[in-house]
Parts: sequence; C-alpha cells; structure tokens
Amino acid sequence: MFPFGNINMSQRPLFDLLSPPASVTFNVSQVALFRMRDLVVDAGAGFNATIRGYAREQGPGKGSGASLGSGAGHGGRGGKANTGASVPGIVYGDTNAPIHAGSGGGHMWGGRGGGTVRIQASKQVTLNGALTANSQGGVSTHGGGGAGGSIHLWCQTFTSSTGATLYAKGGAGNNRGGGGGGGRIAVWIAVPGVIRDNYLLGIQTQYVERTVSHENFTGLLSVTNGAQGSGALSDPPALPGTAYFYISKHVPGSVFMIR
Repeated sequence: MFPFGNINMSQRPLFDLLSPPASVTFNVSQVALFRMRDLVVDAGAGFNATIRGYAREQGPGKGSGASLGSGAGHGGRGGKANTGASVPGIVYGDTNAPIHAGSGGGHMWGGRGGGTVRIQASKQVTLNGALTANSQGGVSTHGGGGAGGSIHLWCQTFTSSTGATLYAKGGAGNNRGGGGGGGRIAVWIAVPGVIRDNYLLGIQTQYVERTVSHENFTGLLSVTNGAQGSGALSDPPALPGTAYFYISKHVPGSVFMIR
C-alpha cells in the first residue's frame, strides 16, 4: 500500500508500474494500492500497468500451445489458435472489485498480460489523463495475445474530460495465434465503505446501482479483446472483458425534523 495526501499528476507525468521478471509468478497479495485524499491526473499523465501482468504461458487464464499459441483469458475468454491442441484461456477474477493481472498468451512468443491499477481516493478524482492495463500481442509468429489487466478505482466524487482514458485491452494474436481476452474495470463513486463491503459479499445489493456508463466520465473506455491472428481460427474468438461504474442508491434510514 502507498498512502499519499494529495497527488497532482501534472507534477509527475506517469506512474509506470514495474513488471515482475518472466520467471516470477504474479502474486495478488503484492498488488500495489495507491491511497490518497484527492487525485488529479492531467492530460499526458497517468498510471501505466500495460504489459505488467503474467508472462507468457502463465496465470489462471494462460494461453497454451507449443506450436501455435491460444490467447489468454481474464475478463473475457481467450481466442483459439489454428490448431486443436491449443486451449483458449479461461475467464477468472472479480467483476466488481478486480485485482488480478491478465494472463500470458500461449506459445514461446505469447504476449504478456496487463497489470493492475488500484486507486482509493477518500475525496475527489479528476481524470484528464490515462489509467491503462493493456496487454501485449503475440510477440512473434504464432504467439497468442495476452489478456487485459485490471483497473479498480474507488472515490467520493469523480470528474473527467474527453481526453481521459480507461483501458484494459487484450492483445492481438500473431499469425495463427489466438487473441487475448479483455480485462476488467470497476469504478466506484460515492459508495460508503460499509455498503460497498456488503455489496461485494452479496448483501444488501439493492443499495448499489451498477451501470456501463457514468455521466461524469466523458472519455474513452475499453476492455476489448485482441484480434485473432490472420491465420487463426475464427471460432471461438477472444471475448471482451467487463467494465462497470458503481454508485449509491437511496439508503433508507430515519429522518428527524428539528424545530
């Protein structure tokens, strides 16, 4: 966890999150959480977890195939390569509170998955820049695409501009390799901690509304899957991931009139 007061990212253009070595298995318990009061991300600035996830042929939704690599899965399924021996990467992780990185594509030239961006601001987030957790396409011939990573943002108030981006995209397959599945994005706005915790446990879910858009987000959002390689099978293809905004509904309680 990295606690801060206020962060204005016109002063530091980019937090480029580190990628673990290919030989090291991604560990969910070690995912960084950035905590602050207010966060301002100006145009050209942002948090970058692109290609910061699982290495090739690693992760819960890893691609497979020694000769032709299938795409990795995460928020969406990976795509099949042009061979019966490769198995598309599976879907895994949490739609409502994503934390997992994207898995790596199949084959020795499989792409690395996207990493994880986790931000908790107790007050305001102003997003004019980018939060990205994209994956890598197949690196060379027949490599499967990596799967998109995770973006998990929780704040009290949220504003953005048309230049803002939230991306957790899957990588394209190379040649006969399969495409990577899309990642996961969850943005929580003005939801009290207790209500959020209960929702994540499946309790009192009627107090939270989940939508695919929000009036204060006017930028670009994508959890699209990576394209199948030019020689890969068209069926089954990779699939998009998940992206939602969460806001509080009316919470019943007592009202006192004081005269």
